[in-house]
Amino acid sequence: SDLVPGDLIELVTVKSNTEATPDEKVAPDIVPCDCVMIRGEAVASEASLTGESAPQMKDALALEDRTLDLQGRDRVHCLFSGTRIVRATEGTNKEEVEATRPASDVPATPNQGCLAYVVRTGFA
Repeated sequence: SDLVPGDLIELVTVKSNTEATPDEKVAPDIVPCDCVMIRGEAVASEASLTGESAPQMKDALALEDRTLDLQGRDRVHCLFSGTRIVRATEGTNKEEVEATRPASDVPATPNQGCLAYVVRTGFA
């Protein structure tokens, strides 16, 4: 099915072809849409978007009541369509996240990847 703004998606680190079994389907490492990370951490290569050769560290957006600024101060919480995921995890500060956010607000991910909220797709 297609992604639409408002969907929650899990982004995971892709296994290399040498690690994957023939029966395993490996997800692509390209971010499918613009999204905001709400749980976890990621390292993304934005070279296709910005030309910057160094991968960028991304982390979850803090729970605040304010307008989201995708191109400004919240850029470090955003993954952009067409960029490549180098690494995606639930995060190293899992206990801290659990202490500051109730588990019911931000669900755990089934594959230990990062959880993101779809903001914009190529079709919306």
